[in-house]
Amino acid sequence: MASDAGMSVAELRALADKDENSAQLLALRMDALRLNTVDIERRQPKVMQDLQRLCSLCGAKHQCEHDLKDNPADPSWRAYCPNADTLGALEAESSPPAKGK
Repeated sequence: MASDAGMSVAELRALADKDENSAQLLALRMDALRLNTVDIERRQPKVMQDLQRLCSLCGAKHQCEHDLKDNPADPSWRAYCPNADTLGALEAESSPPAKGK
């Protein structure tokens, strides 16, 4: 079952211990980045599943929650967020092209 989901047995067990809201900070972060979660889930369901899995298993939830509450535009979250690279790529994908290009 774990391999079908693309994760280790340990990750699957850890994920099973989480509640349904364990990735709620992901939605808040994506909102702060102006990323459309519904659209991404529709177009790239596996990417969204991976984002949710990593967020659910993340050990920096308190820092993330504090940063989102205090200053969501502060880029410091990129240093500890396991989804920083993927969110950055999604952000670049959703940005309009620069003028003159």
